[in-house]
Amino acid sequence: MVASSSKAKKAGAADTVTLSQLNDICKENVAKYESTDNTRKVYEGSINRGQDFIKALVAHRKKDKVKDGIPNKQLGATFNDIPNQYSAYALQIFIAQKCFTEECSKSTADIIYSAWVRLWTKASYAGDYHVDESTGKVSGCPAKAPNVREVLKAVKTRAAKKGQSWDRHHAEAMAIEDMQQIMGWSEKTCPHSMLDSPNLKVADDEAIKVLDKHGLMRAFATTAFTLFTRNFETCNMRYGDLKLDCSGPAPHHHPYIEVEISERKGWQKAASGDGVVEQAYEVYGQPKHPEIDMFTHLPRWLRYLEQRLGRPFEPDDCIFPYIAPNGVVHAKQPISYDSIQDLLQEFASEAQIPKTFTTHCFRRGGAQYRFMYAAPEDRWALSTVQWWGRWAVGEGACFNEKIEQLTATLATAHPFAGWTPVAMMHPHHPSPYHNMEPRSNTPPSSISLSDNHPPSTVSSGTESQNNPGLDSPLGVYIPNLPHGSAGWTEAIRQWEVGSKDLLALRDWPPAWFTGSMKKKFVSKRGQRQLIVQEYDRLGRDKNTFLEAYPEAQKGVRQARMALPKNETLAPKRRFFNEHTIELAQL
Repeated sequence: MVASSSKAKKAGAADTVTLSQLNDICKENVAKYESTDNTRKVYEGSINRGQDFIKALVAHRKKDKVKDGIPNKQLGATFNDIPNQYSAYALQIFIAQKCFTEECSKSTADIIYSAWVRLWTKASYAGDYHVDESTGKVSGCPAKAPNVREVLKAVKTRAAKKGQSWDRHHAEAMAIEDMQQIMGWSEKTCPHSMLDSPNLKVADDEAIKVLDKHGLMRAFATTAFTLFTRNFETCNMRYGDLKLDCSGPAPHHHPYIEVEISERKGWQKAASGDGVVEQAYEVYGQPKHPEIDMFTHLPRWLRYLEQRLGRPFEPDDCIFPYIAPNGVVHAKQPISYDSIQDLLQEFASEAQIPKTFTTHCFRRGGAQYRFMYAAPEDRWALSTVQWWGRWAVGEGACFNEKIEQLTATLATAHPFAGWTPVAMMHPHHPSPYHNMEPRSNTPPSSISLSDNHPPSTVSSGTESQNNPGLDSPLGVYIPNLPHGSAGWTEAIRQWEVGSKDLLALRDWPPAWFTGSMKKKFVSKRGQRQLIVQEYDRLGRDKNTFLEAYPEAQKGVRQARMALPKNETLAPKRRFFNEHTIELAQL
């Protein structure tokens, strides 16, 4: 009876909805979920650029008094919602301009095509294209006209002929040396003291523009480099995304800034709450590297910007707002990508850097720096780089493939030739920045992994394997663990930190402990991983671990025999014995 009553209520509720209401509901949800916000922004940008292109073309034709039978008035209306007989031709030459003149990739052509198909289909111009020559009336979608398809085919054929490496025009990575040059020029032109104590009441418009430009760009560049964000993601950050004056964990309680970023490129909406995928970052100071110190430059900019606004910040205020030519700050409107692009090129040019920086320069530069070019103690594991940069799920296969190729190449050359990434992130501490200043080489742990117990060369039990011979990758080995109570803490050290000659075991590429290397290393590596996992499960507390496994005081072999007795751990033990964790898997 209860079920019948429930069904009756649902049926009754459905009966009260009118056809008009259902139609409105349908339109609302199609508009909301048809594509992601980022996809809509990309399409809208492409359409805006196309319309600007046509306006410039028509102005040029009028200036030169071109007479070719195409009316300028109709040509200027080709990229409106309602197409005309010249719309297909206009789209054809726009794609040719972007891909053949400006050397954009075939992905640009695909975006242009998709954007105009979407626009004209919504205006009821869908299906195969046809134009009545006598009346000029258009039916179907001009983006599907034969001449447009021909130029798209030409773009793709040329890309295939030139090769994928030619087709993908990657942005120059912003190296830390570039950041040093840019910041050096900026600080010489506009010292920090001018931003810290601006006299806005007496400053003229030009002086304020200089302060706006340098303050914004320093904060923007250090933020994007630190967070691995694309330029448009940084542009859209709001004051409500920040938590200033946060305090780190005991005993040092270092201050940090917490940043939340949602809707990064490629992330579809989650099926919970408001459906926004968010990730929180803890950003600490980097006084050794002021050129990339977001912790210093961003708050300085915010203090100055608050004075420019003349009021306290509101949560939906943009931290990088649009500033009109007349100097008015539009707090709710983010600075445009084009404006940032212009500033970026201006700063690079003035700093005498002969490079072209675009959308991904800070993202690529920050990631490369943290993995390869930072001081050895400040480098991150690849898994940390992927987590921090929030590469989308769809990008995972490509990301894993590339980094595995990279690590395999490095391992073949020499696995410890100065590139070794240091894992600085632990699941209990989501920010790898928390160890930066001051830092030590110990993992985030309540254990003091003392250097008083060097790795023993004496073997026992299954630790009786010798170091690998010449058939192993050069320099790759797992030291045996010492006897007695020092063994289990050394296992944690080898897994999380490593040593001068040992890459942390959790950062090993799969090629080092699978395939032909499986017999040599998978067991020893798995034993250390098992100890670390149980230590994590018990809250990373030394006393708690020893209460649960007093055998650890006797030695690693005794502790390892005790671990499977814990039923909750047994499935995990089997998992680690049968499978390996891929290097970049989060």
